[in-house]
Amino acid sequence: MILRTLSCIALFGLSIGTLSSRSNQSQLPVFGASVSKFSETATYVSASSNGCLMNLKFLQFYISLLAVGSVSTGWRLTRTLSRHISTVLFVTFAVYFYRDVIPLATVDWPIQDVVEGRLLWAKVSLLTLAAVIIPLVMPRMYIPVDPKVLDF
Repeated sequence: MILRTLSCIALFGLSIGTLSSRSNQSQLPVFGASVSKFSETATYVSASSNGCLMNLKFLQFYISLLAVGSVSTGWRLTRTLSRHISTVLFVTFAVYFYRDVIPLATVDWPIQDVVEGRLLWAKVSLLTLAAVIIPLVMPRMYIPVDPKVLDF
């Protein structure tokens, strides 16, 4: 759980880094439907109109708070928070997977967040770790059906 907490905090740091690097740019590319017509289909919008980055930053902050809370609370609240964190992280991973990983296997779908560069792949790697690998290998607490019988 500590590794997931650290990866959630790192994701929050990367989202802040993405937001600060994009605020330095006056215009951001938004890509169209075809990679072969890249120069023709790329349009530009101002950085202030892209509220999705702010929402992602707040989502990562929320997940980081939940992760810190899950490490520092009792086992009942930890179990609930852990399930909630896993769900929110998996949904975030699914969005990144659909927008940025699946287009690598196709010919005509562009990567939607290509302007993030290396930060994008750092985010996808951390999300894969926190949303897929850690929940699969995290041990579950054994709660017996009948507390008087402790046979395994």
